[in-house]
Amino acid sequence: MISPLHRLTHTPFHVQAAGHTAIARVGCCHGGDEVSLGEDRRNLETPQVHKVLHNETGLDAETVPRMRTEPLLPLTANSLRIAGDAAGSEAAALDHLFRQHEPRPSADASAAHPIRRIVSINDVHVSAGRNPTTHRIDPLDQFLPEQEQQFLRFMMREWLKAAGATASEEAIHRFGDLPWQELPKIESIRSLLRHRPEASHQLTLNLNGDILDFLQTTADSAGVRYPDGVLPGLRAPRNTPANAIVQLNVMRRGHPEFFLALALHLGLGHNIDFIPGNHDRALFNPLVWSGQLRIEGKELHGFAGIVQDDILRLGFSQADTQKALVRLRRLPLTMYGDAYFDHGDHSDADNRPRRPWKELYQPSAMHQEMQGALGDHGVQLGAQDLIAYRPTFAERWNQPAGLLDVAHAPGLAARMAFGYLKATLRDGYQDSEADDLDRRIEDARALPGLIPDMVEGINAFRNSDKQLTVEAIAEALASIEAASATPFFSKVPVNAGIGRRTLGIMTRSLLGRSPSHEEKWGQRVSEIHARLGANAIFQGHTHAAEDRTFVNEEGDAIRTLNAHTWTNQQGSFSQAAVRTWSGSSRGVGVVEVGRTAEGNFWTHHELMRVCDLTGRLNAGFFDEIDQRPSEKRRARRFLERIFRREPQSMASQIGLACAFSPPFSHGAHRCEPPRYPHRAVRR
Repeated sequence: MISPLHRLTHTPFHVQAAGHTAIARVGCCHGGDEVSLGEDRRNLETPQVHKVLHNETGLDAETVPRMRTEPLLPLTANSLRIAGDAAGSEAAALDHLFRQHEPRPSADASAAHPIRRIVSINDVHVSAGRNPTTHRIDPLDQFLPEQEQQFLRFMMREWLKAAGATASEEAIHRFGDLPWQELPKIESIRSLLRHRPEASHQLTLNLNGDILDFLQTTADSAGVRYPDGVLPGLRAPRNTPANAIVQLNVMRRGHPEFFLALALHLGLGHNIDFIPGNHDRALFNPLVWSGQLRIEGKELHGFAGIVQDDILRLGFSQADTQKALVRLRRLPLTMYGDAYFDHGDHSDADNRPRRPWKELYQPSAMHQEMQGALGDHGVQLGAQDLIAYRPTFAERWNQPAGLLDVAHAPGLAARMAFGYLKATLRDGYQDSEADDLDRRIEDARALPGLIPDMVEGINAFRNSDKQLTVEAIAEALASIEAASATPFFSKVPVNAGIGRRTLGIMTRSLLGRSPSHEEKWGQRVSEIHARLGANAIFQGHTHAAEDRTFVNEEGDAIRTLNAHTWTNQQGSFSQAAVRTWSGSSRGVGVVEVGRTAEGNFWTHHELMRVCDLTGRLNAGFFDEIDQRPSEKRRARRFLERIFRREPQSMASQIGLACAFSPPFSHGAHRCEPPRYPHRAVRR
């Protein structure tokens, strides 16, 4: 395995560990061969799911579980030195912190071969695309032809890998040429994907939210009429299932190759797990997912129907198409081994509606308004006009250069600001904030009974002694929801005016009653690890590439990964991706699952990226952030408390006395890396 201390170099390196060699490039994109994930794998180690404890918040004690309040500690160079002092050596400290991730190499070489490979993308933001009449790309569309070419060639490489097949670069390049002059011939594709069972594996495409963008698909597309109309004086269609079905068909018309690639993926026998995010939340409504709408003599289908039509268009039989649709799952979250996936918007108060899962339990009727978050209304009531006039604003709104766009359109900028003020009035709680929380927790608790596919996914790659019951998963999701952000509209009564709402927000901020995004994110990550046994947590939403490791109060290391975006809109929560990833990089989360010779599951996870139009995967990203003096003092107290619980030094327990050269020095390391998976360690 690759030591986290090695990941700071920006050149190719070889690391010998436990009898295997891993080769990687870190820090920049290269046009060479694809990067191996390494041959060592680790056993899936799942902590016992904790019993649900109740808090003392004044809310219903039977409903609201107690949350962990101790913030997670970033595993940085400084905290690693402190842990090394307390444990006897840095290697011993790391061995302890990553004990649940510890690799168990098997003598059987075949055990290193995965049985399932999962590739995850998020924040693609497919919207209206290319207008078939004018051939112009919609200014609100962020999934441009370059990104679409990268996606198509990336998927072709994954299909080849899954089949154990090879193809010429010319064939792969041709597959990504846009627009397709004719549909791919299934016979030719199957011939290209010559199947070698001994080298093949199952492939799952995880679509981890904001793949489709209902907020950026507007009334501007030629020849499109929205049955429930648009907001007065604006370009935004009303948020109803009927309008959303029309929007889906506009997306398909503007990005036919993207939808056909999803259909081809399913037709070839692979799986898709779709986790809607805040921009494609409408897919939770069953009509938008699999319903139909008759309008102006035409029958329009929801998402599953569009995919079904495209599978048939590609030439698959009706029987094969029905089998393929079984492999398309819509999920609120999922797991593969010890790797957990959700979009990441549940830590963001402004982008959560009062009941995030409402459309699963009480779906809106075809022409009824669906519930939205503050951010949804803000985009619809103001931001769309400015972005349509100045498309660069979508990419640099959080940078000084964004002021240039505002200066070029002060009227539209003022309209955007006014629109967000109006958005704050669109909703509010009916009874109390506590009632809203109770309702969200009950919705979360009921999810396992409502979605058996989610339970199956959580347990699919767990050893028999680590399987979770439906009841245990239900209580876990209730605890995770209690740790999630309180939606903006759950903080204000529905009849409150703008003055009362503004005063309430300011009061919460001044009194410290409004946790930050980072605080809620940390609490949620802690609960996901403790309740579901997740050692790696994949999310998106922020458009910022991250690969970080944290330590909780039990001394467990938790890896968090964010797979960036497939658009040019960089994230504002962290500038790390802007500094480290080139503008053409598109993030991909990768999980591989297999079995050891003893029959136990192992999982391996990585943050990777597609860097250019070849569609090749390259090594991902590490996050490197300095700690302030106050954080260093907290790190010392936190880690010494963890290692003080040990009866003797970790070094003597484990028998490791190896000491590294100073962390992040670029000199040669003087000993073999410890036996833990490679991790990003921050300064």
